[in-house]
Amino acid sequence: GGNEFGEIYDDMKDVLDDLKAATNKCDIYFPTPSKAISQSHNNQLLIQRDVFYGRKSELSMLMHSLNSVTRGISLMTAVSGLAGMGKTTLVNQMEEPLKERNGYLIRAKFDHNARQPDSVIFSAIDLFLGNLVQDGDTYILSCLKQRIDDIVGPCVNILTKSIPNLDKFVDCIIVSDDEDEVPATTQQQRSQQSKLVLTCSLVRALANQKNRVVLLIDDLQWADQTSLDLVQHIVSDRDISHCFCIICYRDDDKLTPPVINMLNGVKGQGISVQTIILGPIERESVNTLISEALCLPPSLSRNFSGLVHSKTGGIQIKCAVIFVFRCRRKSQIFPCFVPLRRCCLVCDKFSTDTQQRRLDSTELEYETMGV
Repeated sequence: GGNEFGEIYDDMKDVLDDLKAATNKCDIYFPTPSKAISQSHNNQLLIQRDVFYGRKSELSMLMHSLNSVTRGISLMTAVSGLAGMGKTTLVNQMEEPLKERNGYLIRAKFDHNARQPDSVIFSAIDLFLGNLVQDGDTYILSCLKQRIDDIVGPCVNILTKSIPNLDKFVDCIIVSDDEDEVPATTQQQRSQQSKLVLTCSLVRALANQKNRVVLLIDDLQWADQTSLDLVQHIVSDRDISHCFCIICYRDDDKLTPPVINMLNGVKGQGISVQTIILGPIERESVNTLISEALCLPPSLSRNFSGLVHSKTGGIQIKCAVIFVFRCRRKSQIFPCFVPLRRCCLVCDKFSTDTQQRRLDSTELEYETMGV
């Protein structure tokens, strides 16, 4: 028989899929009248925020590694892919599971416009420590202060210059008297080497059995050699446990070689590196997104989602889909702008756009835009 739009099912599987979707996600496909009216008035789609679509096998690999870190093993995972494949969106899914395990997330992101790329990781640690101080949990602060004192030691003053919030965990700062007698070049070399060693010690102090650490380093293709050396030292330090280092980098013939060299250096020291290479998101995940966004049964959105997937190739970075659905019964137009960030892995914002096109029961139209 036909559904409410007059369409006739040709395949029993479509019937079962639609019934299953409606049963499992009743609040999405059958929103309350008040919610539907509110959303339509605000030009919003009827979809939950921060919903993750696709990448199940890749996410499962990350979760397995996180569980291994929980058992005291330190690991490294390298996530790579072309621009727009959803590397950042994927690894961001680790945040909530980590919180549930009382873990810490230290997030560093490189930028090709950064004036001081060598300070990115230190700034990330500084921000993390600042947030801990702001939270004001005296027990956690006291325990961490003791661990830093025991593991990093009095030479921590070398790091406080790059990580200012670290001084809140140190009783006193020790300054060397003979620093001025050493040539500037030698001072710089000693300082850089000391930073590498002491940063590893600091990470060892932060990561422990009660509070695992995920060190998430994004866009590593923009990192300088000093930062790459630091990452390699942290990952290769066998004294560090309960630490999960995740790096994301773009597959690019010109930008990738230094990152590959760093990874080869890590592997050369006997450290296992888990590799996740992201390709285009699967077509069915795009269909699930559009189906839920329009409150349509999956079978009815499949043609349109096929157009979207075909046009973007499962990649979003400079594409967006603008569409309007005309409800045949009410002759009412619902405008919506769907930013397909990494092909809509996460739907976090919807708004109208002046360049709208209509999608009704007889015609599917779409438009790609740079974002």
